[in-house]
Amino acid sequence: MNRVIYVTACLDTKVLTKAELNICNLKRHQTPPNHIEFRLPPTFELPSHHAWEPTPPFWFLGTWYFGYSNSVVYQLFQDMQWTLYPTGTYGIDGTLQDLTTEFALNKTSFVFKNYGIDTPTVIKGTPVPDSYTYIPTPPLTFANNTWEVIAWGYDSEGVPYSVLYETPADGGLVGPSLDIISRSDKGPSKPTLDAIYDGIKDLHNDALDALLKIVVKLPQNGGRNGQLFPSCNATCQTNGTLSPGSARQTRKAMLTFTMCSIRIWRCSWNWRCLGIRHVHTSKFQGNYNPNFSLLNLITPLELFIFSNPEPP
Repeated sequence: MNRVIYVTACLDTKVLTKAELNICNLKRHQTPPNHIEFRLPPTFELPSHHAWEPTPPFWFLGTWYFGYSNSVVYQLFQDMQWTLYPTGTYGIDGTLQDLTTEFALNKTSFVFKNYGIDTPTVIKGTPVPDSYTYIPTPPLTFANNTWEVIAWGYDSEGVPYSVLYETPADGGLVGPSLDIISRSDKGPSKPTLDAIYDGIKDLHNDALDALLKIVVKLPQNGGRNGQLFPSCNATCQTNGTLSPGSARQTRKAMLTFTMCSIRIWRCSWNWRCLGIRHVHTSKFQGNYNPNFSLLNLITPLELFIFSNPEPP
């Protein structure tokens, strides 16, 4: 039987089977009854009063469902899945293959895919656990950003969940996002979701508080139930099927590019004044106002176009 060594607070150091390890993690990280351990995003480079216990080995691999986010672009799509699996050099450098897939809001005949590589984040020469730099394969390498886990555990029904912070992408034109993901397309249970919101507020960070205020439930309607989990062939790995429906940061960046002329036209006196999701409307110095939404910029016709992309 496959056994691993793991040091836990609920058990003394011992040899555990995978089943014992899962039960131990569940007992310690299920909310309720346990308190959720949060940390500030490492990329904030702020002192944190909370000790961080990394996710268990291989715990994050596999497919997750995006259930909640403040990203207005994410809200234009449905049944969004995120699949992580090791690269061939995972044992050496810890890199992951990153595949995001989803339907357009009003179409379920074509699954859009976006592929990239996640590399463990290093800040000031020190590797940061549960933080990755995401780089899409060409031609979208410029759309890189960093995603990091700020909380993880199991909901009241025993389903794994995680809370992510994503840094701005595309040179800062695209704002940050706060995402809540789950192994279930229904998202975390209500008691756990309430605890997640409370935990973020307890961090007393203005940037996270502002994002949390505009987090909404993303469309997950079961449209992909019964389907195989997504895979990515050679064409997919070169992002060879790009469209307005491409996912995650690539989708954000492509939308930034597509909407560039609209932004410049509506804000010609300072092209930097507008971002895709968050803008600062008084000083125009690149800060983000989370109360401003992409929907303030896109007309109903434009919104229809981006909600109804045609497959390539």
